[in-house]
Order: sequence, then structure tokens, then C-alpha cells
Amino acid sequence: MIIGLETRDDKELEAKANALLRDPSDAVKTALYYGSKIKEAIQSNTIFFEADGGNSISGFPQKMFEACVADKRFNNYTFIWSVSKKVDTKVFEEKYPSIQVIRGKGNKYKEALATSENIVTDTKLPYYFFKREEQEYIRFFEEKFYAGCREYSPTENIDQRRMVIKDLLNTSFLCSFDSEMTKNMLKINYNLDTAYCGNIVEIKDKYENCLNDLLWEILSDKEISDSIRCKTNKKRVVIYADFNASEWWQKRLIRVVNQIDFDQYDITVISKVVRGDFGIKSLESLDSRVRVLMRSGHMNVTTDKYRIYDYLQRGYLALENSNEIGQKISKSTLEDEWKRMTGKTSFDIGIMCDSNLKDQNGIWNELFCRGPIQKKYFVCWENLRDEKTRGEASPDMNIYLERYINAISNFDKILFVSMSEKKYFDDNFSEYKLQSSVFPDFLPKDFSSNLEEPMDTCVYQSEKYLILNQQGSSRLKTISIVKEPSKDKYNCISNITSYSKECMNRLLEKFCSVKAKKENAKLYLIDGIGFMKEADYEQIRNDKVLNGNVFVICGIDLKQNYIQKFQEYIVFDEEGEEDLYKEFISSNNR
Repeated sequence: MIIGLETRDDKELEAKANALLRDPSDAVKTALYYGSKIKEAIQSNTIFFEADGGNSISGFPQKMFEACVADKRFNNYTFIWSVSKKVDTKVFEEKYPSIQVIRGKGNKYKEALATSENIVTDTKLPYYFFKREEQEYIRFFEEKFYAGCREYSPTENIDQRRMVIKDLLNTSFLCSFDSEMTKNMLKINYNLDTAYCGNIVEIKDKYENCLNDLLWEILSDKEISDSIRCKTNKKRVVIYADFNASEWWQKRLIRVVNQIDFDQYDITVISKVVRGDFGIKSLESLDSRVRVLMRSGHMNVTTDKYRIYDYLQRGYLALENSNEIGQKISKSTLEDEWKRMTGKTSFDIGIMCDSNLKDQNGIWNELFCRGPIQKKYFVCWENLRDEKTRGEASPDMNIYLERYINAISNFDKILFVSMSEKKYFDDNFSEYKLQSSVFPDFLPKDFSSNLEEPMDTCVYQSEKYLILNQQGSSRLKTISIVKEPSKDKYNCISNITSYSKECMNRLLEKFCSVKAKKENAKLYLIDGIGFMKEADYEQIRNDKVLNGNVFVICGIDLKQNYIQKFQEYIVFDEEGEEDLYKEFISSNNR
């Protein structure tokens, strides 16, 4: 027991952690073994080679190896080759008797990855690898790139893609064939521009036939004069959001990200590993310029630290000493975990989207709060309201509310999902003096008319405003208001942020009741993500009231199409004004 754990939940967590350590899964064994090896000293003058993912001895790694073996400058170096168990290396070993061959991905392989001073590959390394500060990771792309035998297909899915990007961000030197590969594959296709902190070396002409010289320059810490650095003036923004379930912020995040000026901001979205079709589809709906990473596996730590890590993974708010336990994981260990995900990339702005599975966010809280992020925001769902309600019903549950507030107080600002949630916070938690605001939604504030109080009901309120609430719930609603230009025109707008057939039918029924009173009324549905089904379109076409009076707007350009349709109208969304736009959304898009 590391810290005095007293509650029933704490003891249960400790028992589960101890049971896992007694009978670890393969993934846990890997985290523990690799975690122990990265604490060992780096083996000087060692070069680890792997080609074709270990399936052969070939390509540029083989060319570099053979050039180095023939070079007297490398006489005191130890060469290690990693191959799969099926590869026949007899002839190769007879020709080069001094090499060490490691077969398979077992403990010897993990130890070599963790302690070799230099690593040379042409394909991605396993998920648990990260480059230690004393290591050089030199990464080639497929030699037959221009012959159509590409290392990775540009049509790969988001899961394959994130593994490649994670690996590339961990390299210290990327060996590109030429400027075309650098621009099209590395900077654009794999989103390395801005985020990559290593060096890109184009080997065509200068180094293609003298790879030993290239390696010697790298190992001698010589400046490679024509290496390329991905340095720009863009601000780097990282957003954590779990895409495993259909959560509120998935749709909202897409709408917000789609308004960002990518000439000024570089965006990385990090999630837990996503396997479900819905989550993958949501991630693929993001702008292609958004870098998507997923955190695979477990933190590489020693056994004593793994118990703390497991506590934070399983039940953050259940821990009586949650903040103290988090501090027991060293800053260097958290930095290593951050490097495993993002290389040496640091960020100007971090946004952490909470979910109703708040107990699972412990390790992410620690990573965000002690990671290389300058300004940190916490987007809060209805957890404060839920925890307070639980505490009112059962006073012994109030401790969870205190722990939750302690966790989010480490962020620079709390962003609420609606004006009503912010108001609830201001009314009930003002003593905590936390900076707070409202997370921006689809409509920029320059198109908003600011009302002093958000309206709660779904009826015609006055002669000035017409309101339709698509969600139909006082706590889960998206309200859009259109100010009428004249008394005989009534136009309704509704954001489709969450879809169900029941909600759609309710919305159309409300519009029909408005249409019965105001015959010139029109309904504009903003469906930027494409939630509406073909059956909805058919229903609109076949209804004599709806047909010709209901319009669906997808992927609208706020500067052009939107204003053309609503020249005299002012659009208001419940979320109201939000100063976060000033920090990471360009004024050109507002």
C-alpha cells in the first residue's frame, strides 16, 4: 500500500491492481518489462537495425549496414539485426559473423529497443516504443516508393494512420527520398508540418550511395546543413476527447474544429484507442488537416509505479488521496508517456473534454496538467451538477464532488457546454474562484444576438423571436433563434447536434404548428455532419406542408452561403459569447 487507503472503493482498487500484477496480461507484461529496461543505461556504440518490420534484411537499412561494416570508423560498433522467427539469416550471418541477430519480438527485442544507442528502420516500431533522450532514431521510407510499392497506402484508415504518425513523431531523423516525398507524404499526408521536432534529410543525390557518411555525421553530432526542420509560426493545439462512445462533444468538436484557421493553428486530437465504427466515422469526419493520435497500451513503468497508474486508470474519483497519488508518478515518467504519444511535440493550448465516464480521466488529468502544454482548458459536461445531486441525496457522496473540483482546479479555465451549466456553476460553486466560460458551438459570436438570459421553452416567445428546440429537454438542448426582418416572415433554424427519429419528428411537428399560424415560415436545418437519414428527406418531400418549406444546409460557408440565405437575420445560439474564439479560432472565420 503506497498511501493510506481507507475507503471501501480504495481497497477494492488496490486488490484489483495487485491481482493484475500477480497475473498480468501480455500488454501489462510488456509495459512492466519495457518500463524496467528504459531505466537501464544506454549501450554505447550500438546500432539496432530492422527492415520491412523484421520480415527481411533489405532496403536502405541493409544498405546503410553494409556501408558501415566496410567503414573503419565503425570498427568499434556493435551491430544488431532484428528479424522475425521465419527469416533465414544463415548466409547473412556467415558473411557478417560479428552481428547479433534477435529473432521475434520477445524480451531480447524489447531490451535492444530500450537500450541501443542508435536505431535504424524503414517501418514503424511497436506501440510501446519511445525515443529516449540519449537515443538516435533514424527512419527511412520504402525504397521502392516510386515504383508503386508504397510503405503505406494514402487510403489507409484512421487507425493505421495514427500509428504511422506516432512513429514518425518519435524519430530524430527522417530519411526522405526527395523533396516530393517530403512535401506530399511527410508534411501533408502524415501531418508532420509544424508538429515534427526532428530533422528531415533528403537522401537522393547526396546520401543515396554513401549512407555510412550520413550515419557518421548523425552520430558525430555534426550539423547536417541541408536537413529540413518543420518550424512554423502556427500555434499548436491538442484536444483530448474519447471517441469510443457517442458523446456530446464529438459532434460539437467537429463543428468547432471546422471553423479553425489552419494557416494559424496546428490541431492534434488524441483519444483512447477507437475500434467501433461510429467512433472511427466521427474521427474521419474531422478535417484532414487534423492530426489524430490514439493512446495504445499502458504506461511503461516499473512495478511499483504501475500500481499507481492502475489506480488512476480504474477509479480516479474513488481515490481518497487522488491528487497525492497522481503526484507519486514522477514528472519524468509522465514526460516519457507524452513522448510515446507525440514525440517531442509541445503545445500552446490544451483542451480536455470530460465525459460522463469521469472516473477514467485520472491519467489524462496528470498528463495534461504536468505535460508540455502552456495553457490548459477543461471542458465540463454536467458532472458538477450530477455530483452535487448525488451529494444532496447521500451526504457521504460529497467527497466525490470535492475530488472532482480538486482535479479540474489544476486547469487554467473551465469551459461549460452551455450557458445554463455555467450559470449553475456560478450559482453553486462561486467560492472556488475558478475561471470559467462557455465552450463555443457551431455559430460564431459575430453572427449572434446576445440575450441577457437564455430562453428555456420551445414556444413562440414574443414578436421579436421564434425559437425551436430540437433536443426537447431542458438540460440537453440546442436552441437557435432567428430575428424576423418583418412581421409576415418567420424563419426557423435548428442545429442538428444529436440525432434520433423521435427528435426529428418532434422538430418537424413544431414547425408545422408554426406554419399553421405563419404561412410564410421556413425551416432551415443545419446538418453539418450528415446525421439526417434518407427517410427524413423522403418524409419532407412527401409532406405537403414541409415540401418546399424545409431546407437542409450541409457544410455551409459562413462567409458566403450562410449570409446570402439570411441577409437580414441575426442568429443566436444558447451558448452565447465565448472568449476562447479569441485564442484559437481565427477572426477570419468569425
